Amino acid sequence: MRFFYPDHYAESVHRIPYRKLWDKGYRLLLFDVDNTLETYITKEPGEEVRRLIAELKEIGFTVILLSNGREERVKTFSAPIGVSYYYRAGKPMPKGVRLAMRDTGFSEKETIVIGDQIFTDVCCAHAAGARAILTRPISYEIDEWITRPKRPLERLVLRGYFKKRQKNDRHKS
Repeated sequence: MRFFYPDHYAESVHRIPYRKLWDKGYRLLLFDVDNTLETYITKEPGEEVRRLIAELKEIGFTVILLSNGREERVKTFSAPIGVSYYYRAGKPMPKGVRLAMRDTGFSEKETIVIGDQIFTDVCCAHAAGARAILTRPISYEIDEWITRPKRPLERLVLRGYFKKRQKNDRHKS
């Protein structure tokens, strides 16, 4: 079950403590696009996402989009924020994460995959030896048809994750 648990959970990409991640030695951030940065139907990044990516670049992170989507979709989304991308990444297989690490020269210990799905984003990160931050999906209503059936299973996994996290937090006190 541990393979399915994210290393961290955040309500959104805007609530992740990026400076702390930088201080811990992370350098490569691989973002899912749909329902992580924007909704599935949003063609280009909004102002809030543009500011976030600019801020992350300013900190020093290498930011790459990692999507199972078509090239046209990911290319259109990445252009306004000036980041590289991998499309049809084959998540949950680790190929896209490994390509990004190889192409940038960063190791598993320096890499984080950030996305809204356990069975694609979290699993591909762990399969590649990288860390995973799971975010709450931006919208459950505007979700891709292939994702909807997995959401109830994800909720079960998350219940176990939060229960374990709560237990660990109590032991630290």
